[in-house]
Amino acid sequence: MQDRPSAKTIALKYAAILGIFSFGYPHLLEYLGKTQNVFLINLNLVVIITTFVFAFREYRSMNNNVLLYETGKSIGILLSFTSSAISNILGYVYFHFFDRSALDQGIELSKEMMAQKPGINEADLEKSYDIIEFFFNTPLLQISNVLILTLVGYIFSVLLSRIMQREPVDPNQDYDF
Repeated sequence: MQDRPSAKTIALKYAAILGIFSFGYPHLLEYLGKTQNVFLINLNLVVIITTFVFAFREYRSMNNNVLLYETGKSIGILLSFTSSAISNILGYVYFHFFDRSALDQGIELSKEMMAQKPGINEADLEKSYDIIEFFFNTPLLQISNVLILTLVGYIFSVLLSRIMQREPVDPNQDYDF
């Protein structure tokens, strides 16, 4: 009998691929000067959905052509959490240790936006600057990104699991879930 990989193994394999892609693709666009091209920016979304579909198809093909809804959700959630964690850890290391300029530009842009708001006094403006500095210089930004991307991945996995699910043909057969 052929050993079938578990849902966790498949999810982690595709999460590593997607995490590295999600880290590298925006840097490639920046290097090529294509950050204003809406089509290329949204291409990342197509790659994310395609990765989910490939993970579900691989699991289904290795499991007697069966993919239960709950298993698909589990694969999708693990895939989205792990890939976003990989991407954000790589981003944190890159921006804090190798190229601080993009992080400093984000801080300055946020400060300029706060300074342009009418009705903010100097004391409140200084407090907001401190909060911005704290948020950008700690891993809170990456942690919040991981949580948000996991939620988006949950939504993708719910939808795609429902579309791609296949129930067992013979309910008495052991499908090794």
